Amino acid sequence: MSLRANAYEKVRGEVLRGRLELGTRTSEREIAERVEMSRTPVREALAVLVATGLLDQVPQVGVAVRRIDAEQALRAVRLRAGMEP
Repeated sequence: MSLRANAYEKVRGEVLRGRLELGTRTSEREIAERVEMSRTPVREALAVLVATGLLDQVPQVGVAVRRIDAEQALRAVRLRAGMEP
């Protein structure tokens, strides 16, 4: 598994377990320390998580876990089900 993929899984896991709270702004550095990885793979993983809509990019701060409503959640589940075997 690549470092980016490993970082992606660790950061995503932190979000899904509720260890990164909704709307709370945090930095790339803080997340890298939390998942015990260097900043480069974490930065790449965060870019993917922002692109998929799980996180929001916060200028000059870092990222925040995105709040979504029920309709957006259902749409995301359907999309993901179609993408994964």
